[in-house]
Amino acid sequence: MLNFIAAMLTAVGFGRAEKYTFDHGFQPGPPNFLTFNLNYHIWILLVALASCYAAGCLWATPLWVLVEDAAYFILNKNDNLDPTDWVTLGLGGFTLFGQFIPYTYVGLVALSIVLAILL
Repeated sequence: MLNFIAAMLTAVGFGRAEKYTFDHGFQPGPPNFLTFNLNYHIWILLVALASCYAAGCLWATPLWVLVEDAAYFILNKNDNLDPTDWVTLGLGGFTLFGQFIPYTYVGLVALSIVLAILL
């Protein structure tokens, strides 16, 4: 359990770093594959995989991605998570207690559950 928490803390840290770099002018550029900028997002995926693998919870990689993204939005008061954000992948979402939740977040949780069962 402590390993899982450590992996999720790296996601929060990465979300914080992402907010900081965006605040200081970094922009990953336009999407070049679906809604992703592969030059940027492939590195995030590699960090997620490495963090979860090192923690012994590879199944939690989709949760890492969710936590990193949520941490970015929670820490960034200038960028609100809404139905137009790229993370929705055009699938939309729902509102829970006044907060928009993309269906992609639900999918990431479901994928982590499936991976936890399979791995």
